[in-house]
Amino acid sequence: MASDPHTVERRISEINTAIESQLHSDLQACEYFSVALDESCDIQDKPQLAIFARSVSIECVIKEELFDIMPLKERTRGVDVKETMISAFEKANLPLHKLTAIATDGASSMIGSVKGLVGLCKAVETFPDFWNFHCIIHREQLVSKSLNLDNVMKPVMEIVNYIRTHALNHRQFKNFIAELDEELPGDLPLHCTVRWLSRGKVLSRFFELLDAVKLFMEEKNKDYPQLSDPKWIMDLAFLVDILSHLDRLNLTLQGKMKVLPDLRASHQCHPEEARDRYATLVENLHDTFVIRFRDLQLKRPQITFLVDPFNADTDCLKAPLVADEAAAELEMIDLAEEDQLKPALMEGTIEFWKRVSMDKYPTVKRAALKILSMFGSTYVCESVFSTLKFVKSKHRSVLNDTHLKELLRVATTEYEPDLRRIVQGKECQKSHEATCICPFSKKDDTFISEGSPCFQIFMMKPWSVDPEKSCPVMGEGAEEFSCLNQGLLLLLSFADLGEIGVCSVDYLLQVDACV
Repeated sequence: MASDPHTVERRISEINTAIESQLHSDLQACEYFSVALDESCDIQDKPQLAIFARSVSIECVIKEELFDIMPLKERTRGVDVKETMISAFEKANLPLHKLTAIATDGASSMIGSVKGLVGLCKAVETFPDFWNFHCIIHREQLVSKSLNLDNVMKPVMEIVNYIRTHALNHRQFKNFIAELDEELPGDLPLHCTVRWLSRGKVLSRFFELLDAVKLFMEEKNKDYPQLSDPKWIMDLAFLVDILSHLDRLNLTLQGKMKVLPDLRASHQCHPEEARDRYATLVENLHDTFVIRFRDLQLKRPQITFLVDPFNADTDCLKAPLVADEAAAELEMIDLAEEDQLKPALMEGTIEFWKRVSMDKYPTVKRAALKILSMFGSTYVCESVFSTLKFVKSKHRSVLNDTHLKELLRVATTEYEPDLRRIVQGKECQKSHEATCICPFSKKDDTFISEGSPCFQIFMMKPWSVDPEKSCPVMGEGAEEFSCLNQGLLLLLSFADLGEIGVCSVDYLLQVDACV
Protein backbone atom coordinates (compact mmCIF):
# COMPACT_ATOMS: atom_id res chain seq x y z
CA MET A 1 0.00 0.00 0.00
CA ALA A 2 1.29 3.45 -0.88
CA SER A 3 2.46 5.44 2.14
CA ASP A 4 2.16 8.84 0.45
CA PRO A 5 -1.45 10.09 0.71
CA HIS A 6 -1.08 11.81 -2.68
CA THR A 7 0.04 8.71 -4.57
CA VAL A 8 -3.44 7.71 -5.79
CA GLU A 9 -4.16 11.34 -6.63
CA ARG A 10 -1.07 11.51 -8.85
CA ARG A 11 -1.93 8.21 -10.54
CA ILE A 12 -5.43 9.42 -11.44
CA SER A 13 -3.98 12.68 -12.75
CA GLU A 14 -1.51 10.81 -14.95
CA ILE A 15 -4.24 8.53 -16.34
CA ASN A 16 -6.38 11.60 -17.02
CA THR A 17 -3.48 13.29 -18.81
CA ALA A 18 -3.01 10.25 -21.04
CA ILE A 19 -6.74 10.11 -21.87
CA GLU A 20 -6.91 13.85 -22.46
CA SER A 21 -3.95 13.64 -24.82
CA GLN A 22 -5.70 10.92 -26.86
CA LEU A 23 -8.92 12.94 -26.94
CA HIS A 24 -7.27 16.15 -28.12
CA SER A 25 -5.29 14.24 -30.73
CA ASP A 26 -8.48 12.62 -32.10
CA LEU A 27 -10.38 15.92 -32.16
CA GLN A 28 -7.59 17.64 -34.06
CA ALA A 29 -7.38 14.78 -36.57
CA CYS A 30 -11.13 14.24 -37.05
CA GLU A 31 -13.15 15.43 -40.01
CA TYR A 32 -15.93 17.09 -37.99
CA PHE A 33 -17.15 17.35 -34.42
CA SER A 34 -20.08 18.73 -32.45
CA VAL A 35 -20.55 19.57 -28.79
CA ALA A 36 -23.31 19.06 -26.23
CA LEU A 37 -23.48 21.40 -23.24
CA ASP A 38 -25.46 21.47 -20.03
CA GLU A 39 -25.07 23.08 -16.63
CA SER A 40 -25.86 21.79 -13.16
CA CYS A 41 -24.91 22.67 -9.60
CA ASP A 42 -22.80 20.37 -7.44
CA ILE A 43 -23.24 19.79 -3.71
CA GLN A 44 -21.53 23.12 -2.98
CA ASP A 45 -24.03 24.98 -5.22
CA LYS A 46 -21.24 25.67 -7.69
CA PRO A 47 -22.52 25.61 -11.30
CA GLN A 48 -20.56 23.10 -13.38
CA LEU A 49 -20.64 23.29 -17.19
CA ALA A 50 -20.25 19.87 -18.83
CA ILE A 51 -18.99 19.88 -22.42
CA PHE A 52 -19.08 16.65 -24.42
CA ALA A 53 -17.49 16.30 -27.85
CA ARG A 54 -18.65 13.92 -30.57
CA SER A 55 -16.17 13.43 -33.41
CA VAL A 56 -16.28 11.49 -36.67
CA SER A 57 -13.25 10.44 -38.68
CA ILE A 58 -13.00 10.02 -42.43
CA GLU A 59 -13.48 6.27 -41.86
CA CYS A 60 -16.84 6.99 -40.16
CA VAL A 61 -15.53 6.11 -36.70
CA ILE A 62 -17.64 8.01 -34.14
CA LYS A 63 -16.43 8.84 -30.64
CA GLU A 64 -18.20 10.57 -27.74
CA GLU A 65 -16.11 11.80 -24.83
CA LEU A 66 -16.22 14.26 -21.96
CA PHE A 67 -14.28 17.17 -23.42
CA ASP A 68 -14.24 19.28 -20.26
CA ILE A 69 -16.21 20.15 -17.16
CA MET A 70 -15.61 23.67 -15.93
CA PRO A 71 -17.07 25.78 -13.12
CA LEU A 72 -19.01 28.94 -13.92
CA LYS A 73 -17.79 31.67 -11.62
CA GLU A 74 -21.06 33.13 -10.36
CA ARG A 75 -23.80 33.55 -12.93
CA THR A 76 -24.98 31.23 -15.69
CA ARG A 77 -25.81 33.76 -18.39
CA GLY A 78 -25.27 33.03 -22.05
CA VAL A 79 -22.13 35.17 -22.13
CA ASP A 80 -20.69 33.27 -19.15
CA VAL A 81 -21.33 29.92 -20.83
CA LYS A 82 -19.84 31.15 -24.11
CA GLU A 83 -16.65 32.49 -22.49
CA THR A 84 -16.17 29.27 -20.55
CA MET A 85 -16.69 27.14 -23.67
CA ILE A 86 -14.31 29.28 -25.77
CA SER A 87 -11.61 29.08 -23.09
CA ALA A 88 -11.89 25.28 -23.11
CA PHE A 89 -11.61 25.24 -26.93
CA GLU A 90 -8.56 27.50 -26.89
CA LYS A 91 -6.87 25.51 -24.15
CA ALA A 92 -7.18 22.33 -26.24
CA ASN A 93 -6.30 24.13 -29.49
CA LEU A 94 -9.51 22.81 -31.01
CA PRO A 95 -10.02 23.33 -34.78
CA LEU A 96 -13.15 25.48 -34.54
CA HIS A 97 -13.81 25.36 -38.29
CA LYS A 98 -14.73 21.66 -37.92
CA LEU A 99 -17.65 22.41 -35.58
CA THR A 100 -20.97 21.27 -37.07
CA ALA A 101 -23.56 21.58 -34.28
CA ILE A 102 -24.22 22.59 -30.68
CA ALA A 103 -26.81 20.73 -28.59
CA THR A 104 -28.15 22.30 -25.39
CA ASP A 105 -31.16 22.25 -23.12
CA GLY A 106 -34.03 24.67 -23.64
CA ALA A 107 -32.87 27.37 -21.22
CA SER A 108 -32.90 30.90 -22.59
CA SER A 109 -29.23 31.29 -21.62
CA MET A 110 -28.47 28.46 -24.06
CA ILE A 111 -30.79 28.80 -27.07
CA GLY A 112 -31.52 32.54 -26.92
CA SER A 113 -31.10 34.13 -30.35
CA VAL A 114 -29.58 37.33 -28.94
CA LYS A 115 -28.13 36.84 -25.47
CA GLY A 116 -28.10 33.05 -25.40
CA LEU A 117 -25.09 30.88 -26.13
CA VAL A 118 -26.32 29.99 -29.63
CA GLY A 119 -27.06 33.60 -30.58
CA LEU A 120 -23.73 34.86 -29.25
CA CYS A 121 -21.78 32.16 -31.10
CA LYS A 122 -23.57 32.83 -34.39
CA ALA A 123 -22.65 36.51 -34.04
CA VAL A 124 -18.91 35.68 -33.88
CA GLU A 125 -17.24 35.65 -37.30
CA THR A 126 -14.71 32.98 -36.31
CA PHE A 127 -17.52 30.48 -35.70
CA PRO A 128 -18.57 28.41 -38.72
CA ASP A 129 -22.19 28.11 -39.78
CA PHE A 130 -23.55 25.38 -37.49
CA TRP A 131 -26.82 23.70 -36.58
CA ASN A 132 -28.17 24.06 -33.05
CA PHE A 133 -30.43 21.54 -31.34
CA HIS A 134 -32.68 21.79 -28.33
CA CYS A 135 -32.28 18.42 -26.56
CA ILE A 136 -34.88 16.02 -27.96
CA ILE A 137 -35.38 14.33 -24.59
CA HIS A 138 -36.14 17.68 -22.95
CA ARG A 139 -38.68 18.40 -25.66
CA GLU A 140 -40.37 15.07 -25.05
CA GLN A 141 -40.63 15.95 -21.37
CA LEU A 142 -42.24 19.28 -22.22
CA VAL A 143 -44.73 17.46 -24.42
CA SER A 144 -45.65 15.06 -21.60
CA LYS A 145 -46.30 18.01 -19.29
CA SER A 146 -48.95 19.25 -21.70
CA LEU A 147 -51.19 16.45 -20.39
CA ASN A 148 -52.91 18.69 -17.86
CA LEU A 149 -55.01 16.31 -15.75
CA ASP A 150 -54.75 18.03 -12.39
CA ASN A 151 -57.99 16.38 -11.26
CA VAL A 152 -56.01 13.11 -11.31
CA MET A 153 -52.55 14.21 -10.21
CA LYS A 154 -53.58 16.30 -7.20
CA PRO A 155 -55.36 13.59 -5.16
CA VAL A 156 -52.77 10.98 -6.15
CA MET A 157 -49.90 13.17 -4.90
CA GLU A 158 -51.76 13.96 -1.67
CA ILE A 159 -52.35 10.27 -0.93
CA VAL A 160 -48.78 9.25 -1.82
CA ASN A 161 -47.30 11.99 0.36
CA TYR A 162 -49.61 11.08 3.25
CA ILE A 163 -48.38 7.49 3.14
CA ARG A 164 -44.70 8.02 2.37
CA THR A 165 -43.82 11.11 4.42
CA HIS A 166 -45.06 9.65 7.73
CA ALA A 167 -42.96 6.75 8.99
CA LEU A 168 -45.82 5.09 10.90
CA ASN A 169 -48.21 5.31 7.94
CA HIS A 170 -45.54 3.95 5.64
CA ARG A 171 -44.85 0.91 7.83
CA GLN A 172 -48.55 0.21 8.32
CA PHE A 173 -49.23 0.49 4.59
CA LYS A 174 -46.49 -2.00 3.69
CA ASN A 175 -47.74 -4.45 6.29
CA PHE A 176 -51.30 -3.94 5.05
CA ILE A 177 -50.27 -4.83 1.49
CA ALA A 178 -48.40 -7.91 2.67
CA GLU A 179 -51.52 -9.14 4.48
CA LEU A 180 -53.78 -8.55 1.46
CA ASP A 181 -51.80 -10.25 -1.31
CA GLU A 182 -48.17 -11.29 -1.60
CA GLU A 183 -48.23 -10.74 -5.37
CA LEU A 184 -48.99 -7.02 -5.07
CA PRO A 185 -46.12 -4.52 -5.36
CA GLY A 186 -44.71 -3.82 -1.92
CA ASP A 187 -44.74 -0.04 -1.81
CA LEU A 188 -45.62 3.30 -3.39
CA PRO A 189 -42.71 5.36 -4.79
CA LEU A 190 -42.34 9.06 -4.04
CA HIS A 191 -42.71 11.50 -6.90
CA CYS A 192 -39.64 13.52 -7.93
CA THR A 193 -40.33 16.30 -10.42
CA VAL A 194 -36.81 16.44 -11.88
CA ARG A 195 -36.74 12.73 -12.72
CA TRP A 196 -37.98 12.12 -16.24
CA LEU A 197 -39.85 8.86 -15.57
CA SER A 198 -41.01 9.53 -12.02
CA ARG A 199 -44.58 10.64 -12.71
CA GLY A 200 -45.36 7.65 -14.90
CA LYS A 201 -43.93 5.19 -12.37
CA VAL A 202 -45.87 6.72 -9.46
CA LEU A 203 -49.18 6.66 -11.34
CA SER A 204 -48.62 3.14 -12.65
CA ARG A 205 -47.88 1.78 -9.17
CA PHE A 206 -50.79 3.72 -7.68
CA PHE A 207 -53.14 2.18 -10.25
CA GLU A 208 -51.87 -1.32 -9.41
CA LEU A 209 -52.46 -0.69 -5.68
CA LEU A 210 -55.72 1.23 -6.12
CA ASP A 211 -57.91 -1.20 -4.14
CA ALA A 212 -55.33 -1.49 -1.35
CA VAL A 213 -54.95 2.30 -1.17
CA LYS A 214 -58.73 2.72 -1.01
CA LEU A 215 -59.07 0.29 1.93
CA PHE A 216 -56.10 1.75 3.75
CA MET A 217 -57.38 5.32 3.49
CA GLU A 218 -60.80 4.19 4.75
CA GLU A 219 -59.14 2.64 7.81
CA LYS A 220 -57.39 5.96 8.40
CA ASN A 221 -60.72 7.81 8.07
CA LYS A 222 -59.42 9.81 5.13
CA ASP A 223 -62.18 10.68 2.70
CA TYR A 224 -61.24 10.52 -0.99
CA PRO A 225 -64.42 9.96 -2.99
CA GLN A 226 -62.39 9.95 -6.22
CA LEU A 227 -61.12 6.46 -5.38
CA SER A 228 -64.67 5.14 -5.92
CA ASP A 229 -65.61 7.38 -8.84
CA PRO A 230 -65.63 5.38 -12.14
CA LYS A 231 -65.01 8.51 -14.22
CA TRP A 232 -61.98 9.50 -12.13
CA ILE A 233 -60.62 5.96 -12.28
CA MET A 234 -61.02 6.05 -16.08
CA ASP A 235 -59.06 9.32 -16.19
CA LEU A 236 -56.37 7.71 -14.05
CA ALA A 237 -56.17 4.68 -16.35
CA PHE A 238 -55.93 6.91 -19.42
CA LEU A 239 -53.11 8.95 -17.89
CA VAL A 240 -51.23 5.80 -16.85
CA ASP A 241 -51.54 4.41 -20.36
CA ILE A 242 -50.42 7.58 -22.13
CA LEU A 243 -47.49 8.13 -19.78
CA SER A 244 -46.37 4.53 -20.24
CA HIS A 245 -46.06 5.21 -23.98
CA LEU A 246 -44.21 8.47 -23.38
CA ASP A 247 -41.86 6.80 -20.89
CA ARG A 248 -41.00 4.09 -23.41
CA LEU A 249 -40.32 6.82 -25.94
CA ASN A 250 -38.09 8.57 -23.42
CA LEU A 251 -36.08 5.39 -22.84
CA THR A 252 -35.54 4.89 -26.57
CA LEU A 253 -34.14 8.42 -26.82
CA GLN A 254 -31.63 7.82 -24.03
CA GLY A 255 -28.21 6.29 -24.53
CA LYS A 256 -24.87 7.08 -26.08
CA MET A 257 -23.93 7.05 -29.77
CA LYS A 258 -27.44 8.00 -30.93
CA VAL A 259 -27.47 9.56 -34.40
CA LEU A 260 -30.10 12.03 -35.57
CA PRO A 261 -32.12 9.52 -37.66
CA ASP A 262 -32.51 7.29 -34.57
CA LEU A 263 -33.84 10.16 -32.47
CA ARG A 264 -36.16 11.50 -35.13
CA ALA A 265 -37.62 8.04 -35.84
CA SER A 266 -38.31 7.64 -32.12
CA HIS A 267 -40.15 10.92 -31.70
CA GLN A 268 -42.53 10.01 -34.51
CA CYS A 269 -43.83 7.09 -32.44
CA HIS A 270 -46.20 9.19 -30.35
CA PRO A 271 -49.21 7.35 -28.90
CA GLU A 272 -52.22 6.83 -31.13
CA GLU A 273 -54.06 4.01 -29.36
CA ALA A 274 -56.47 6.16 -27.37
CA ARG A 275 -57.87 8.25 -30.22
CA ASP A 276 -61.34 6.77 -29.87
CA ARG A 277 -61.50 7.86 -26.24
CA TYR A 278 -60.26 11.15 -24.89
CA ALA A 279 -59.79 12.25 -28.49
CA THR A 280 -59.30 15.90 -27.61
CA LEU A 281 -56.44 15.21 -25.21
CA VAL A 282 -54.69 12.96 -27.72
CA GLU A 283 -55.10 15.51 -30.51
CA ASN A 284 -53.64 18.22 -28.27
CA LEU A 285 -50.74 15.93 -27.46
CA HIS A 286 -50.16 15.33 -31.16
CA ASP A 287 -50.25 19.07 -31.90
CA THR A 288 -47.73 19.70 -29.12
CA PHE A 289 -45.39 17.13 -30.66
CA VAL A 290 -45.63 18.89 -34.02
CA ILE A 291 -44.87 22.29 -32.50
CA ARG A 292 -42.00 21.12 -30.34
CA PHE A 293 -40.29 19.19 -33.16
CA ARG A 294 -40.98 21.63 -35.99
CA ASP A 295 -37.28 22.36 -36.63
CA LEU A 296 -36.52 18.67 -36.99
CA GLN A 297 -39.35 18.38 -39.49
CA LEU A 298 -37.65 21.09 -41.54
CA LYS A 299 -34.44 19.02 -41.50
CA ARG A 300 -36.27 15.88 -42.57
CA PRO A 301 -34.89 15.86 -46.17
CA GLN A 302 -31.29 15.96 -44.90
CA ILE A 303 -31.92 13.25 -42.30
CA THR A 304 -33.64 11.10 -44.94
CA PHE A 305 -30.58 11.56 -47.15
CA LEU A 306 -28.36 10.07 -44.45
CA VAL A 307 -30.58 7.02 -43.93
CA ASP A 308 -31.56 6.35 -47.56
CA PRO A 309 -29.62 8.43 -50.09
CA PHE A 310 -31.02 6.42 -53.01
CA ASN A 311 -34.57 7.67 -52.41
CA ALA A 312 -33.72 11.15 -51.11
CA ASP A 313 -34.31 14.29 -53.12
CA THR A 314 -31.29 15.15 -55.24
CA ASP A 315 -31.46 18.79 -54.12
CA CYS A 316 -31.84 18.09 -50.39
CA LEU A 317 -28.29 19.09 -49.42
CA LYS A 318 -28.06 22.75 -48.48
CA ALA A 319 -25.69 24.94 -46.50
CA PRO A 320 -24.12 24.46 -44.02
CA LEU A 321 -23.89 20.78 -44.97
CA VAL A 322 -22.39 21.61 -48.36
CA ALA A 323 -20.62 24.61 -49.82
CA ASP A 324 -21.41 23.78 -53.45
CA GLU A 325 -25.06 22.73 -53.84
CA ALA A 326 -24.72 22.09 -57.58
CA ALA A 327 -21.83 19.68 -57.09
CA ALA A 328 -23.77 17.90 -54.33
CA GLU A 329 -26.78 17.48 -56.62
CA LEU A 330 -24.66 15.92 -59.37
CA GLU A 331 -23.06 13.53 -56.90
CA MET A 332 -26.49 12.55 -55.57
CA ILE A 333 -27.58 11.64 -59.10
CA ASP A 334 -24.46 9.52 -59.61
CA LEU A 335 -24.82 7.88 -56.20
CA ALA A 336 -28.40 6.86 -56.96
CA GLU A 337 -27.03 4.77 -59.86
CA GLU A 338 -24.52 2.89 -57.68
CA ASP A 339 -26.33 -0.46 -57.55
CA GLN A 340 -23.36 -2.20 -55.92
CA LEU A 341 -23.71 0.04 -52.86
CA LYS A 342 -27.41 -0.63 -52.30
CA PRO A 343 -26.90 -3.97 -50.46
CA ALA A 344 -24.56 -2.20 -48.03
CA LEU A 345 -27.46 -0.02 -46.88
CA MET A 346 -29.03 -3.10 -45.25
CA GLU A 347 -26.03 -3.36 -42.91
CA GLY A 348 -26.77 0.00 -41.29
CA THR A 349 -26.28 3.69 -41.88
CA ILE A 350 -22.72 3.92 -40.58
CA GLU A 351 -21.56 0.78 -42.37
CA PHE A 352 -23.01 2.11 -45.63
CA TRP A 353 -21.18 5.42 -45.47
CA LYS A 354 -17.93 3.66 -44.63
CA ARG A 355 -18.10 2.12 -48.11
CA VAL A 356 -18.89 5.33 -49.96
CA SER A 357 -15.70 6.57 -51.61
CA MET A 358 -14.44 9.97 -50.54
CA ASP A 359 -12.58 10.36 -53.83
CA LYS A 360 -15.68 9.72 -55.95
CA TYR A 361 -18.33 11.46 -53.79
CA PRO A 362 -16.44 14.03 -51.66
CA THR A 363 -19.26 16.54 -51.24
CA VAL A 364 -21.94 13.98 -50.42
CA LYS A 365 -19.80 12.01 -48.01
CA ARG A 366 -18.66 15.11 -46.15
CA ALA A 367 -22.31 16.09 -45.74
CA ALA A 368 -23.03 12.63 -44.30
CA LEU A 369 -20.06 12.90 -41.93
CA LYS A 370 -21.33 16.25 -40.68
CA ILE A 371 -24.73 14.79 -39.80
CA LEU A 372 -23.14 11.75 -38.15
CA SER A 373 -21.06 14.02 -35.95
CA MET A 374 -24.09 15.85 -34.50
CA PHE A 375 -25.55 15.41 -31.04
CA GLY A 376 -29.34 15.31 -30.92
CA SER A 377 -29.68 15.39 -27.14
CA THR A 378 -27.77 16.26 -23.98
CA TYR A 379 -28.21 12.78 -22.51
CA VAL A 380 -24.44 12.40 -22.06
CA CYS A 381 -24.35 15.57 -19.96
CA GLU A 382 -27.23 14.40 -17.78
CA SER A 383 -25.44 11.09 -17.37
CA VAL A 384 -22.19 12.70 -16.22
CA PHE A 385 -24.11 14.83 -13.71
CA SER A 386 -25.46 11.62 -12.19
CA THR A 387 -21.86 10.44 -11.84
CA LEU A 388 -20.88 13.81 -10.36
CA LYS A 389 -23.46 13.33 -7.61
CA PHE A 390 -21.57 10.25 -6.41
CA VAL A 391 -18.04 11.52 -7.04
CA LYS A 392 -18.55 14.86 -5.29
CA SER A 393 -20.84 13.85 -2.45
CA LYS A 394 -21.20 15.27 1.04
CA HIS A 395 -18.31 13.02 2.08
CA ARG A 396 -16.00 14.44 -0.63
CA SER A 397 -17.32 17.96 -1.00
CA VAL A 398 -13.83 19.54 -0.77
CA LEU A 399 -12.72 18.13 -4.12
CA ASN A 400 -11.26 20.93 -6.20
CA ASP A 401 -12.33 21.52 -9.79
CA THR A 402 -9.22 19.96 -11.34
CA HIS A 403 -9.53 16.72 -9.42
CA LEU A 404 -13.28 16.60 -10.08
CA LYS A 405 -12.70 16.83 -13.82
CA GLU A 406 -10.03 14.13 -13.69
CA LEU A 407 -12.23 11.75 -11.73
CA LEU A 408 -15.21 12.26 -14.03
CA ARG A 409 -13.14 11.77 -17.17
CA VAL A 410 -11.58 8.55 -15.88
CA ALA A 411 -15.02 7.32 -14.75
CA THR A 412 -16.79 7.98 -18.06
CA THR A 413 -14.17 7.53 -20.77
CA GLU A 414 -14.21 4.89 -23.48
CA TYR A 415 -10.48 5.30 -24.04
CA GLU A 416 -8.03 2.76 -22.64
CA PRO A 417 -4.95 4.56 -21.27
CA ASP A 418 -1.55 3.09 -22.11
CA LEU A 419 -0.68 2.03 -18.57
CA ARG A 420 2.55 0.36 -19.66
CA ARG A 421 3.80 3.63 -21.11
CA ILE A 422 2.74 5.51 -17.97
CA VAL A 423 4.66 3.22 -15.61
CA GLN A 424 7.80 3.19 -17.76
CA GLY A 425 8.73 6.59 -16.42
CA LYS A 426 8.18 5.52 -12.83
CA GLU A 427 10.81 4.33 -10.39
CA CYS A 428 9.93 1.34 -8.25
CA GLN A 429 9.82 2.35 -4.58
CA LYS A 430 10.79 -0.61 -2.42
CA SER A 431 10.11 -0.97 1.26
CA HIS A 432 13.17 -0.48 3.46
CA GLU A 433 12.14 -3.37 5.68
CA ALA A 434 11.10 -5.95 3.16
CA THR A 435 13.72 -5.76 0.37
CA CYS A 436 17.45 -6.01 -0.07
CA ILE A 437 19.90 -3.71 -1.73
CA CYS A 438 21.67 -5.18 -4.73
CA PRO A 439 23.93 -7.88 -3.18
CA PHE A 440 27.03 -7.08 -5.17
CA SER A 441 28.82 -3.90 -5.94
CA LYS A 442 29.00 -2.72 -9.55
CA LYS A 443 32.65 -1.78 -9.20
CA ASP A 444 33.52 -4.79 -11.34
CA ASP A 445 31.70 -7.60 -13.12
CA THR A 446 31.28 -9.76 -10.03
CA PHE A 447 27.58 -9.18 -9.49
CA ILE A 448 24.28 -10.68 -10.57
CA SER A 449 21.80 -8.80 -12.75
CA GLU A 450 18.74 -7.78 -10.72
CA GLY A 451 16.49 -9.24 -13.41
CA SER A 452 18.07 -12.69 -13.38
CA PRO A 453 16.47 -15.67 -11.63
CA CYS A 454 19.72 -16.24 -9.76
CA PHE A 455 19.43 -12.80 -8.17
CA GLN A 456 15.93 -13.55 -6.91
CA ILE A 457 17.01 -16.91 -5.50
CA PHE A 458 20.08 -15.40 -3.86
CA MET A 459 18.12 -12.64 -2.21
CA MET A 460 15.61 -15.05 -0.73
CA LYS A 461 17.76 -18.16 -0.11
CA PRO A 462 21.46 -17.48 -0.73
CA TRP A 463 22.43 -20.90 0.55
CA SER A 464 20.47 -22.59 -2.26
CA VAL A 465 22.61 -21.16 -5.09
CA ASP A 466 24.66 -23.83 -6.91
CA PRO A 467 28.24 -22.44 -7.12
CA GLU A 468 29.04 -24.65 -10.11
CA LYS A 469 26.12 -23.38 -12.24
CA SER A 470 25.37 -19.87 -11.11
CA CYS A 471 27.78 -18.85 -8.46
CA PRO A 472 27.36 -15.16 -7.61
CA VAL A 473 31.05 -14.76 -6.71
CA MET A 474 33.59 -15.14 -9.50
CA GLY A 475 36.70 -15.09 -7.35
CA GLU A 476 38.32 -16.63 -4.34
CA GLY A 477 35.91 -18.25 -1.90
CA ALA A 478 33.39 -19.39 -4.49
CA GLU A 479 33.55 -23.03 -3.44
CA GLU A 480 32.95 -22.15 0.16
CA PHE A 481 29.76 -20.21 -0.66
CA SER A 482 27.76 -23.40 -1.03
CA CYS A 483 28.23 -24.08 2.63
CA LEU A 484 25.59 -22.34 4.68
CA ASN A 485 27.67 -21.25 7.65
CA GLN A 486 30.72 -20.21 5.65
CA GLY A 487 28.52 -18.52 3.04
CA LEU A 488 26.78 -16.43 5.67
CA LEU A 489 30.10 -15.41 7.19
CA LEU A 490 31.33 -14.49 3.72
CA LEU A 491 28.20 -12.44 3.16
CA LEU A 492 28.75 -10.48 6.34
CA SER A 493 32.46 -9.96 5.67
CA PHE A 494 31.78 -8.67 2.16
CA ALA A 495 29.23 -6.29 3.57
CA ASP A 496 31.91 -4.77 5.77
CA LEU A 497 34.17 -4.30 2.75
CA GLY A 498 31.47 -2.46 0.81
CA GLU A 499 31.60 -5.05 -1.96
CA ILE A 500 28.20 -6.48 -1.14
CA GLY A 501 24.92 -4.85 -0.20
CA VAL A 502 23.21 -5.33 3.16
CA CYS A 503 20.11 -7.54 3.29
CA SER A 504 17.00 -6.76 5.30
CA VAL A 505 17.22 -6.37 9.05
CA ASP A 506 15.10 -9.46 9.63
CA TYR A 507 17.32 -11.52 7.38
CA LEU A 508 20.53 -10.34 9.13
CA LEU A 509 19.04 -11.26 12.47
CA GLN A 510 18.38 -14.74 11.11
CA VAL A 511 21.95 -14.87 9.81
CA ASP A 512 23.30 -13.92 13.21
CA ALA A 513 21.18 -16.58 14.87
CA CYS A 514 22.38 -19.22 12.46
CA VAL A 515 26.01 -18.28 12.97
